[in-house]
Amino acid sequence: MDFKTYFDLKINQSKNKNTNKLKQFFINSEMEILRNKTISIVGTNGKTSTANIIYNYLNKKNIKTTKFISPHLVDIEERIESSSQLNYLEAFKQVKKFEKELGLNLGYFESLFLIACKVFLLNNDDYFICEAGIGGKLDTTSIIQSNTVVLTNIGFDHQELLGNSKLEILDQKVNISQNIKNLFIGELDKSLISNIKSLNNSIERIYFSKDSSLNFDLNFDELSYVQKNAILAFLVLDKLIDFKNTFSIENETFQQPGRFETVSIKPLKIIDGSHNISGLEAAIRDYQKKYLNDPIDVFVGFKKGKNYKEMLMLISKYSFFNIFVINDDEFYQQEKVENLTDYLDLIKKNYAVVPLDYFDNNMNSSILIGSLYLIGEYKKRNKL
Repeated sequence: MDFKTYFDLKINQSKNKNTNKLKQFFINSEMEILRNKTISIVGTNGKTSTANIIYNYLNKKNIKTTKFISPHLVDIEERIESSSQLNYLEAFKQVKKFEKELGLNLGYFESLFLIACKVFLLNNDDYFICEAGIGGKLDTTSIIQSNTVVLTNIGFDHQELLGNSKLEILDQKVNISQNIKNLFIGELDKSLISNIKSLNNSIERIYFSKDSSLNFDLNFDELSYVQKNAILAFLVLDKLIDFKNTFSIENETFQQPGRFETVSIKPLKIIDGSHNISGLEAAIRDYQKKYLNDPIDVFVGFKKGKNYKEMLMLISKYSFFNIFVINDDEFYQQEKVENLTDYLDLIKKNYAVVPLDYFDNNMNSSILIGSLYLIGEYKKRNKL
């Protein structure tokens, strides 16, 4: 069975949990290497872009690195990248052998995570950048118990697993490891900062992006979403490898696929995978900073289980948004259109229901938003 066929069969196995067994895939010396060399990235939003920026600049310094991110937009192989050889085949063989020997049925994410770890170990790379999944105490990636943890921000998502308050969510995120020597923090409410060490007393040192942004003579709160992620990434690089930047954060571009990505100028077309309220708020702020309150058609679709009511209510507050709801069955795990339109009727907002292809054909300024699966489907269709 080849790599992609194997994962096609696991697509709906996201709830498989074998966390207590996964450590058996590694010998003790490998676990020690992973603990010391992994940069574990957790947070509600911004994990992938932060991981990508760290990875790209380590590559520029010719520092051997493997990166594991989740989810992918178009192709599963986006999730694992290495500046050395990928060694996919050997890592894949070892994971399948492990699964068979222990009689396990590994979940989709579990299998990919083990393959990424093995690629890193086979390459003998210097760093393993590892983005968490849900990102809590029981997250698959928590088996590493990394010495280095990066917390991008805290917002509301996956409350059924992480908790209903920001303090509960913070508790989950900072306890991804009980061996934290260096904790790097992007955005965090002041009210939460004093709770960090009481939640996890293993933490030795804490670094904050807002402190490092002073070196750029910038107001951190006024930076764009991706600029904040870049500041956090460079803070990590500075402390780990004594990285010295020679750029202007205002002029440097850190465009990330599917994150406020401009795919057309005339007419303006933006795609953004924001799928929770804090991500959507960040996308709206970025739009207003660049385009003020210029009218724009907003095309929305959400994954099942997301708080679509809260996100639709937020969108409806801005008069410059004209709402278009994407038809049923246009992307994977799509929330039913009827649920969205019933709510829009309830709050008395005008809308139209259209196929995804209408986004491309529309001649007005447009933004496609609400789900990474939606953005991935759009990219597949347009070969982006």
